[in-house]
Amino acid sequence: MGDESIIQSTEKQWLIEVLANKQPKWPMSCDGDNAVHTAVQNGVGALVFQTISEQKLDCPPEVKAELKKAYFTNLMRNANIEQVWKELKVEMEQLQFSYIPLKGIYLSQYIYTDSTLRAMSDIDVLMKPQEADELYLQLLGKGAVSAEPGYQPYSSTTDHHLPGLTYKGVYIELHRGLFPDDANYNLPVDLIWKQAIRHKHTLGIHPHLNLIYLCLHLYYTVKRGGLRIGWLYDFIIYSQSDEFGQCEGDFMQQLHELNCTEPVLGLLYATEDLFAYHFDFIEHGIKGKTIRSVKKRIIYFLNHQGEGGTDYSYEIALERLKNTKGLAAKLAFVKQRILKRDNNSQSTLKRLGTLSIRMLGMLRQKMISFFRF
Repeated sequence: MGDESIIQSTEKQWLIEVLANKQPKWPMSCDGDNAVHTAVQNGVGALVFQTISEQKLDCPPEVKAELKKAYFTNLMRNANIEQVWKELKVEMEQLQFSYIPLKGIYLSQYIYTDSTLRAMSDIDVLMKPQEADELYLQLLGKGAVSAEPGYQPYSSTTDHHLPGLTYKGVYIELHRGLFPDDANYNLPVDLIWKQAIRHKHTLGIHPHLNLIYLCLHLYYTVKRGGLRIGWLYDFIIYSQSDEFGQCEGDFMQQLHELNCTEPVLGLLYATEDLFAYHFDFIEHGIKGKTIRSVKKRIIYFLNHQGEGGTDYSYEIALERLKNTKGLAAKLAFVKQRILKRDNNSQSTLKRLGTLSIRMLGMLRQKMISFFRF
């Protein structure tokens, strides 16, 4: 993976070299419009604009101008999300609920030096299960719209978050866990709460656990077929933060204890290769089937897929179905995926049709991916 030619897109290779501080010259074969589009699509438009401005990198004026527009578009979108986040915090604190911001909202608000540099599209927050349901009802009362109107609060499910809510134009997911209970790799939610730290007036996941969480979340995103350059770059930014740098303890020991060494190392090794970076807190030279598969997937999806790819999502569904205990529970899992909660026969038939098409696609992808990954 160390060979730069593995990235087939000249525009993506230029973006990666900018972020890797290689101070690249503008490639003659680089398409300016495509470079801007690719930067925005990969969540690094604002970051690339800042980097080429600060380091005075070689870049056509019209490309820099478009990246500047992307920066301010990011600024306005993030400002709206931040406003809703502040309102959400006030609501949770008035109700005396415990909460931990996750992923983008945490990185943007508490880790990146300029919140505009981390593209956001929604708000994810971890809560205690009953409090998550109570807040869900509170937000519905304030005009939020649920992605699943038929959802019954306080119901039992293996899903790790409640149905998404759209509130003031911002999508919100209230989590009661970090991953589905039936996923191969997971982080015990009790451990997350027990080892939570206080950072800049809010609770946060313990830094080692947080990096592991970010890696596992991206592992499942990549397994579905989605990838952003910015999500890989998050690992570098977070590892360079004071929060992570001042953290005591052995990262690798924590990784081994949680039995998720291979997917996490696969992502960190791939990030090192891609950005010519070195994480000094991990062991190097470890080999394994999952590590190899993760690295192959990242290169393939960087070259062939967009951020929201879901062509391989069946792998996660099959993984969860396999891990579900008992025939009755397996049938309930399948029924939940097909019927959802809206009791609408038309939408159920549509989902059955979609499922049939996906099953055929799954067989095709399974045959291809056997040799590809």
